[in-house]
Amino acid sequence: MSDRAGEPRRADPSDAPHLLEIMQAALAVEAGAGAIVHGFPDRARELAWLEYLIEDGAGQAIVAEVSGTPAAFGITARRGGVCWLALLFTSPAAQGRGLGRRILAQLWPADAGARATLVDGS
Repeated sequence: MSDRAGEPRRADPSDAPHLLEIMQAALAVEAGAGAIVHGFPDRARELAWLEYLIEDGAGQAIVAEVSGTPAAFGITARRGGVCWLALLFTSPAAQGRGLGRRILAQLWPADAGARATLVDGS
């Protein structure tokens, strides 16, 4: 992968297969280090879930590309007045380039006002 990274953009449902690959690759690294991670027993359901989150419209879904290929993504969800970071993953090959930070800056701007933080998972 080259270092050429464009500005993060809104995700499209057609990005879902790439996003699932990013998640799987990142979680495989964590599993290799001994973490207990989410498995993907049913690819069709995982893709449908990602497509739902992207299309939902209540939150945001942002993708960062390297050389025209999705390399990182983040998704927020919103219900009522509550917004939360649902997913944030960077492919292992693209880590360390600031992609996650750039995505998070779009999803969670510093001037967004007061926020509560809930961490669910490792």
